[in-house]
Formats: sequence, C-alpha cells, structure tokens
Amino acid sequence: MGIEKKHRRSRKSDLPSELTEPAQRYLHRQSVLGRHPKTVNSTSGNLDIFMEFLHERGIVRYQDITRDDIDAFIPAQLDAGYSNHSVEAQVSCARRLMTWLAVELVIFDNPTVNWIFRNPAKRKLGLVLSVDQVRDLLSLPDVGTLIGRRDKALLETFYSAGLRLSECCGLKVFDVNLSAGTAKVFGKGSKERVVPLGKHAVYALRDYMIGVRPELATHSRGHMAGDVLWLSNAGSPLTHTSVVPLIQRYVRSSNLPRETDSHTLRRSCATHLLQGGAHPAAVAEILGHRCLRTLSAYLRTTITDLKKTHEQTNPGA
Repeated sequence: MGIEKKHRRSRKSDLPSELTEPAQRYLHRQSVLGRHPKTVNSTSGNLDIFMEFLHERGIVRYQDITRDDIDAFIPAQLDAGYSNHSVEAQVSCARRLMTWLAVELVIFDNPTVNWIFRNPAKRKLGLVLSVDQVRDLLSLPDVGTLIGRRDKALLETFYSAGLRLSECCGLKVFDVNLSAGTAKVFGKGSKERVVPLGKHAVYALRDYMIGVRPELATHSRGHMAGDVLWLSNAGSPLTHTSVVPLIQRYVRSSNLPRETDSHTLRRSCATHLLQGGAHPAAVAEILGHRCLRTLSAYLRTTITDLKKTHEQTNPGA
C-alpha cells in the first residue's frame, strides 16, 4: 500500500469567515442530529480541505463557487497525493455541505448537483467468514478459565446480534434479557433498538453474567465496574481498545484470515442470515441500518455465492 502524500495545510484561522462560519453551523447541525463525534470530526477535516482549496482559488464566499471550480477540485486533490478513497470522502462531504447551504438559502445555485467521484479502484467486498470458520473462531476461548468464558460470551454476542464494536462494548447488564433472548443496544446517532440473541449466545451470556462477571467485579476498585456488561480481569470496563487486540489474539492463533475483526463477525452474521432466507428488511433492522441500500454489500456477497453454486450445479450453466 502506497503512502499518501501529506497535503500542505493552511491554518483554519487564515480562512475567511464567510467560508468557515457556514461550515461550523453545518457541523453543529450534524451534531444536533446525533451524528457520531468521529463522523463529525472526519467531516470537519474534509471540509477544511475543501475550504482551503476554495481559498487558494481566491474564493471567499460559497456564492462565488462555479462549476469550473468544482470540476477542478478532484484533479487538484489527486495531484496533491490524496488517495482515491480520501478524495471520494472529500467530495461527498463538500457536496453535502453545499446541498445544506442551498436548503438554508445561503446559496441559490448549487454547482455540486450531480457531482460525484467514483473511486476507480475496484471495491473489494469486506471479508465474510464461512459458517465453519465462525464456529472455529467461537471455539477458541478456553472455557476452563474465567477470561475464556467471558471471551466466549463476547464473541458469541458479536456474531449472534451482528453488533458494531461500539455497540457491544456499550452494553449494560440490564440491556440483556436472557429470558427473552434479546439485547437492547444503542447504535449510530444514539438510536435504540432491540436485537435477538441466538441460543448459543444466550447460553454463553448466562454463564458469563452468573458465573464470571460477579467474580471479575470483585477485582474492581471502588465502583469502576458499575453496570457495564463486559469487564476486564481487573474489574474495569472492557473498552474497544481492549477488545480489538483481544480478538486479534484469537485470530492469530488460528488459520483464519488475519484481517478478521469484530466487524467481520457483524458482516458474517448479516450474510449468513440472508443466505438462510431472512428478509433484507429484517436484517437491516437487526443491524441498525436505516435503509436497505446499506445492505448492498452483503447482498452482493450472497449473489456471488449463488452464482458459484449455479455454475457448479446447473447442467446448463
């Protein structure tokens, strides 16, 4: 993988307020709408790049942007050494800002209409494990130890509910309803949803919550444990910075692809549900996706599998 060149960045204080103030109002609006802080921060960085480009072209107001300026943006960013992926994100953020400015009547002509950068690099489908590979991963924790039983429950929960890393780490004890086989999670934008848990996840969670977590909580100093579901060996909350290497340790001790991570389990959950006949709308609800379009990558994976099966088994293929 090539190293992306560093673009020379001017200080934000050097940019005209006619550019920065509307952008700040837009970012504030995104925060109010519940966008994740990391998303808002990433958007802010991309908009800084867009504003710097405009400033270098002598543009001090969004009203003065022409289609020629917009068309010059992508070549300039590629020449500056930004990757296709980065330029794609910059274009998306700039276009959304301009659309919002048009809605707010800050500008009356939006030159970014139909402006899009299609990454010429072939998009690879994210890694999806087979059912057998998932079983192999879930069997790795040593259930003869407290930590192994915790890790077993953690991995089962990731896969069974298709949770994001932040969602799983954010679970509280009372979010899990073992009798109903469900868990309440808070996804992107702090949106709450209830997800089903499979019987294996319920079994592992019951074992953890009854036989492991209370023991780990005794190691906690003061009230560190609180009502957080996942605890470390020291009794403190298990954070995403701990879970990532935890999963990697199991992956490295197996024959699984090295890029396997928590999101691989989420992606595998969705794919296996679709392959098993689940309706896409139900899968989108479980995953916390707002629209079916987001499932396109998973659907593409299942279609690929179907085509392979068709080619291997259909006499006329």
